[in-house]
Amino acid sequence: MCLLLHRIYDEESDRHVHIPFLQALFATCYGHDDGPQDDLFKFANLSPTDGQKYELHLAAVKEEINDGKRPALVGSPTEMGAQIDIPAGAAEWRAFGTDITAAGSAAAKKAACLEAAKAVAVTVINGVWCPAEIVIARPFIEHLMLSAIVTVSGRDTGATLFGPADMQISANTSVKTIEGHYTYATGP
Repeated sequence: MCLLLHRIYDEESDRHVHIPFLQALFATCYGHDDGPQDDLFKFANLSPTDGQKYELHLAAVKEEINDGKRPALVGSPTEMGAQIDIPAGAAEWRAFGTDITAAGSAAAKKAACLEAAKAVAVTVINGVWCPAEIVIARPFIEHLMLSAIVTVSGRDTGATLFGPADMQISANTSVKTIEGHYTYATGP
């Protein structure tokens, strides 16, 4: 079953936060002018296993509705334009994918993508397992970090000496390395 909340890392507040699935779907821009204009969720190639899983879960939800254990199915949100009902089976999911790939003009592709996005939204709203996945990735995340100097001691890398000493560290910007110099004072 699709979860309605997903955890993502909010770098501004430095913590994990939950976002609703519909917000993640909206962030894909699927069905919008600037969004992907293809079968994003690969509905045309929906596997028989996923199709059967969807149909079994939908049947279980409808049975719970008939038993009075959950409210009736609702349509897509009004913010998404004309309302769409939950797809009846795997054949309808495959039809969304073929409609998108068969659409000739950009406007027809956009309209077909929006219908597929509505179907995903209405399925998730009703708590039915959805044959679509959204991965939220932040490839350019920044981390503020501290620095540390890590060194190795022992006879293989040089002797570790104790006593009055002078340690100097500097950055060599031409080769992007950190260089260190250690002088051990012997005697007075």
